[in-house]
Amino acid sequence: MPRNDPFIPSFLFGLGSTFTAAFALLVLALFLASPAARAETFEPIKPGKHMLSLQWLDGKYGTAEVSAPDAQGVYRIKGEMRGKEGFVTIDGTLTQPTRNELVFTGLIRSQVSHLFEGKICEREGTYHFRASGKRKFWRLQEMDNCEGSGVVDYIDIHF
Repeated sequence: MPRNDPFIPSFLFGLGSTFTAAFALLVLALFLASPAARAETFEPIKPGKHMLSLQWLDGKYGTAEVSAPDAQGVYRIKGEMRGKEGFVTIDGTLTQPTRNELVFTGLIRSQVSHLFEGKICEREGTYHFRASGKRKFWRLQEMDNCEGSGVVDYIDIHF
């Protein structure tokens, strides 16, 4: 390898070609892992009906209706999913600070027969939904179910 290579620091040339190649691969891997290099695409939330799901419930997906944004970019969302094991409802507002993040303020209620003694779990306040990788949904990040003990709810709003 020529010693005037502009992409490889000169101090690496004395370390041998194997080390230099490993260093180049590491730099390439770090670049490809960076958000700027990834070609992930995230849909901005669209007004209208979206599927809503909670992993504990069998059957059809529920539906969440998202309004058009107001002048400040705030959407309204209201929806539910019901199954023989229980339900999940969502009612509040959404903002979208980034393409892969939704900030929800309102009330999320869920009830699953075999969790939290079958009682309703209420979450009221501000929560975050995030889309990642190739997933086609935003997932609630504050996942802990009211039961505790490491039980989590995957509440998803689908693109």
